Amino acid sequence: MAITLALLVGWAVPVLMAVACVVIARHFYPRGQRLWAGLAGSAAAIGLPVLVLIGLRGADGLHARLGELGPFVAIVLFAAASLVAPAALLWIRIRYGNRP
Repeated sequence: MAITLALLVGWAVPVLMAVACVVIARHFYPRGQRLWAGLAGSAAAIGLPVLVLIGLRGADGLHARLGELGPFVAIVLFAAASLVAPAALLWIRIRYGNRP
């Protein structure tokens, strides 16, 4: 039961972060940049966790060392990777916000 809940939460986080990227782009970016910022953030919020899973697939030693905690660690890494995209959108806007 715990693994099922962890999987549901793990898969819901990237979707919520993709929505958060669209909201960030809508509210913090100027008119000409909203579409591209939202698309890039949404693609990163979903694409980065998939790349993490692909990377973890080939790590046989990692699964052997973690034992029963392996699936939970993979889910946490999957969810944490999706947090990068909204943070990057905010960081880019704050860092380069005053430039045309």
